[in-house]
Amino acid sequence: MSLGKPIGRHKRPQAERWKQVAEEEDSLRARATVIALLLLLAVVGVSSSRQVAADTQESWTGPFPLDRPYLTYYPDDWNLARYPNWTEIGDEVTGTREISITKISIIDIDLKLSWNTASDMIGRQFVFEVSLNGIVVGYLDIFGYNGLSRTQTYTFSPIVAMGPVVVRYKLVDRDGGKIIMIADGSSTITLRDGLATKKDWANEALAKLNPLYYDVDQSGIDQGPRHSLLSKLDRAIEKIDQALVYIEKGNDERANNKLRIALNAVESFSERIPPGYEYWQSDAVEIVMLIETAIRTPI
Repeated sequence: MSLGKPIGRHKRPQAERWKQVAEEEDSLRARATVIALLLLLAVVGVSSSRQVAADTQESWTGPFPLDRPYLTYYPDDWNLARYPNWTEIGDEVTGTREISITKISIIDIDLKLSWNTASDMIGRQFVFEVSLNGIVVGYLDIFGYNGLSRTQTYTFSPIVAMGPVVVRYKLVDRDGGKIIMIADGSSTITLRDGLATKKDWANEALAKLNPLYYDVDQSGIDQGPRHSLLSKLDRAIEKIDQALVYIEKGNDERANNKLRIALNAVESFSERIPPGYEYWQSDAVEIVMLIETAIRTPI
């Protein structure tokens, strides 16, 4: 008697089994590809958001002025006749701040006072000259009716800052009374604009070159050495002017070529400065730094 085929699971042909394995592998590969794409998009999205955050940083806020007990790394210099009272024309406070932006065109002042007996009459109020890096950006009036808080915003031509910024309040007018500034960190300034562009750096270098050229031209050094120095500065000015044209056209490579020639000219000038005129070195060093920064900054 024949026993017949054994009872159990039906075994599929080998070809069919391989087909299913291949289909499963294709499915896994497809899923892996989708996951990889999603991860890539996520990374790109994060990177883009970080780039936007970095490129849109447009302000810095910090305490000013700070009194001696509250000083950390801020070397604020109080030059008051009757400290902490502001009573004499010429009283001033100066401080240096490390900032996160390289171009400034707006300052917001938020000044707190603990004492204010200034006059309410126009022409008799306290007037403070506000300056950044030695450049006067505004005059702050304080009347008696301002009470113990004074806020003000000034807009001015952009200041390009190579590093720390020096802030100063100087009393230039008053007629009676006194004020005392709160300097525990609650008085602040906000500097606004953003990151300096390639054009800003090049224009700043040009702005430093022109008075240096005039100073050399009006100096008492012999004509031969003076002519040699002036030719170096003239070449630097010419090449920066040409670089600015290429910057306007969006040609970074050609702009940098012109800036490098200008840089070499200023360095050559620096090497030829005669004895007795060493103070020109500081101007040359600053101009070199500005040109180098312009070169590093893309359009």
